[in-house]
Amino acid sequence: YTDYMDRFYIFVICYSIKVEDLEPQSVKIGGECVLFINSAGHLNMYYKGKVEMLEIGGATEYHAHDGLAAYSIYETLKVIYKGTVIELSKRCPRYLASDSLVAFYDKNAEALNVFYKGEVAEIESGLLGKPVKIFSAGDNILAYISSRNNDFKIWYKGNLQTIASNVEN
Repeated sequence: YTDYMDRFYIFVICYSIKVEDLEPQSVKIGGECVLFINSAGHLNMYYKGKVEMLEIGGATEYHAHDGLAAYSIYETLKVIYKGTVIELSKRCPRYLASDSLVAFYDKNAEALNVFYKGEVAEIESGLLGKPVKIFSAGDNILAYISSRNNDFKIWYKGNLQTIASNVEN
């Protein structure tokens, strides 16, 4: 929240911590962290009583969820897991973040990957152009239609299953 002088505070359990003297441009609240773009345009993270600058300007998109947070700087994708920033891809044009996973297309590896419980797992490789026609993510689950063969697939807690073959979208 901000006070009458636009100073930015975070309320933690039963007390408030002043984070910035100026109102932030935007704020996203997750389970363990608060991400915000400050008045200068820098991406910052509040985590366990400390504020850390993650990026000097340039954050094009960011998300905070219960179990993790993710952000991109143009095509570079990073995830924040248990307070640690992990780079997932240098060329990621498309990704989805949910409470427990980040699904992303790595253009360099031409692969659809998922970050889950601190690990990156490859779901499909050898994908060119647009690897996935439609994809959606929720808690512990990723659903998508592969552009390779139009199969509707579900990835759930580390297991990949084809639900229907050659579907139309």
